[in-house]
Amino acid sequence: MRNMHGYSYLEILTALAIVSVLALVISTFANPAWHLRREYDAVREDGVRDYMEALLDLQLEELDAFEPIFSEIEGQRAMIGTGESCAGGFGDQCSDEILSDTCLDLTDELIPIYLESLPIDPREGFSENQTGYYVSYVGGVFEVGACNPESRNEIILTKRFSWE
Repeated sequence: MRNMHGYSYLEILTALAIVSVLALVISTFANPAWHLRREYDAVREDGVRDYMEALLDLQLEELDAFEPIFSEIEGQRAMIGTGESCAGGFGDQCSDEILSDTCLDLTDELIPIYLESLPIDPREGFSENQTGYYVSYVGGVFEVGACNPESRNEIILTKRFSWE
């Protein structure tokens, strides 16, 4: 059945479907950097979650190994890493002003029981020495976060502890 302009409703619907698919394809490929930033942040979310789960498991199963970590980070933010120094700026959440200069080495406590290896931020420049993830314990709140999220302001998980 033809409408007054000479096109059937099926032809109009087909044209609209084609235009919609083309718009989706163009929008997907028009900004690949944005998609890459989102993919990197998904990796960071997994890393933050892995660290938090491993540390909470450590706290439940080996409190004697967990207490020194709490003592070391109390009142500060420390980047996880095996390096001697984590001084400097490593993104919005780990600027030099808020980050401890000393790396927090968790390999003995977490590897291989709670983690196979230390999660490392996917951005170039991070390694086991400076992973791109931090922990803090300030005001009764234990926090694990990513130093340099790209598609949003922060990637963090928190747990409230009353530590005595």
